[in-house]
Amino acid sequence: MTEASDLNGLDPHHGETGGAEREGPWGAAGAERGDSGHADGAPSLRLWPFVGLAVLVMVVGLSAWRPVPAGVWHDDGVYLMVSRGIAQGHGLVYDGVPGSPPAVKFPPAYPAFLAVLWSLLGNIGGVTLAAQMANILFLSASAALLAWAVHRYGGAPLGVALMAGGLGFASADLLRPALLPLSESLFLFLSAVAVVAWASAMEGRRGAHGALAGAIALLVATRSAGIALILAVVFASLLRRRWKVALALSPGLGVLFAWIMWSEHAAARIPSVLLDILGPYGTWLHGRIAESSVAFVGELPIHLAGVVSRVGVFLLPGVTGWVFWPLVAVIAVPVVVGMVHLRTRLLVVPFLVPIYLGMILVWPYLDRRLVMPIHPFVVACAVVGGWRLLQNSAVGVRRVAAVASVLWIGAYTAVSAGRVTSGWVDAPYRFRAQRMAGAVAALERVAEAGSVVGAPEFWPGLHLHGGWQVVPSARFQPRGESAGSPVWGTAQDQLELWLETGVTHLLLEQEGQIHGEALDLLEGRCPGAVALLARMEGQLVTRVRVSEECVRPSEEV
Repeated sequence: MTEASDLNGLDPHHGETGGAEREGPWGAAGAERGDSGHADGAPSLRLWPFVGLAVLVMVVGLSAWRPVPAGVWHDDGVYLMVSRGIAQGHGLVYDGVPGSPPAVKFPPAYPAFLAVLWSLLGNIGGVTLAAQMANILFLSASAALLAWAVHRYGGAPLGVALMAGGLGFASADLLRPALLPLSESLFLFLSAVAVVAWASAMEGRRGAHGALAGAIALLVATRSAGIALILAVVFASLLRRRWKVALALSPGLGVLFAWIMWSEHAAARIPSVLLDILGPYGTWLHGRIAESSVAFVGELPIHLAGVVSRVGVFLLPGVTGWVFWPLVAVIAVPVVVGMVHLRTRLLVVPFLVPIYLGMILVWPYLDRRLVMPIHPFVVACAVVGGWRLLQNSAVGVRRVAAVASVLWIGAYTAVSAGRVTSGWVDAPYRFRAQRMAGAVAALERVAEAGSVVGAPEFWPGLHLHGGWQVVPSARFQPRGESAGSPVWGTAQDQLELWLETGVTHLLLEQEGQIHGEALDLLEGRCPGAVALLARMEGQLVTRVRVSEECVRPSEEV
């Protein structure tokens, strides 16, 4: 059967053939029967288009790849630090931080995966390269799985499904985090597996419940954000009255609760001055609401605008200025239309998108990287929604949808391709790699082997490449109670941190902006406590002698 005949035979409301029995508002009947969107009720068995899509995404990812050292983006260095500790038998700890506190912020699945690479390869260069290549493979497989789900279970024609997978995963914004040892790519792969497994379980296919249970368990063990997919599966399954499918989440819920209980208990062993950096986000959220629930709720509208803007940046790459928000409003139309269509066949996706975005809404900070795990699903909704608008009987709607679709797809593809080929994807990594290399070289000249080196962001990279004991030298207090307070903490906060962690040397990143006030305060209280040892472009290295008297003068006690 040709794609054209598939289009003509689809029921515009439910994605089934015209002679099929009409479903209820949530498509329960179609889900029970296992209809596929094809006239004969059977799924397409042509796997080569999806394999071809995976190869295409892999080629795009390899085209964007450049060699980048670990530790240039903070979390990538922390993952490798923690995973090396696991490989060496130290357990899930921040190996390299004085006292080796438990790594309660990073669920164990991705560190365990990297620990296997450490055991096999044994050196940071090999592990970093292997992790980068694995991320590209995860994205490639995810693209094929999502396209397959949209086609096989979402009732979209093959070309529409392939476009959804291709545009969703060949994004330069999405590739950027994938080029570092970060967990988002694995998280996306497990999410795609879980979506396909859920749809298969809804059809009663053998082994689908087990696959869903395993994927969800690994998902929440990779990132706590997996709770969004858990909720989506629960709501979608219960609305379809498929209790057994909902029960397949039991192992995942067990893993999630075990992780939460362990991390909250183990967090007691982390120094209080490091909890906001090394502790679990659940503690932050609970404390923030307890301190000022009114202020927390009051800031949500502003935070919501930030979340929507970051989703829009992914959907409209390169668009800035006054035209950005009107275009966000325009592209929201096919996204919503696509969600309405998928609710009849792939209900878990329309639930996943708003739940995940709602989770980001209460997250302590905004970062474009947080959008990466949901971006392909938003793109899939937009592409499917555009296709559905093109099927609208009103000629005017079809024409507008056709012009808008061509313009968006062309601009999105052109900007993404230009960014990949121009080196835009890894440009910030190359800049930061130069800075980190300069810092390591300077510290090798002035810091002894037993030194404890503090740095705002490069601290895990300094340990990985230089071997020093390290600590994060600044606080991290986003969305604090006082709007004027710095994210990195006050000068007194930093002095308390240095005292408690035994810092002997400091790397001053960002021209000393973060630590300048604290160093002035320290030098004013104890003249000679600060000594400049090295100066590099944009950075300095100082020795600090931090004592109780300097940090807490007697008149303040």
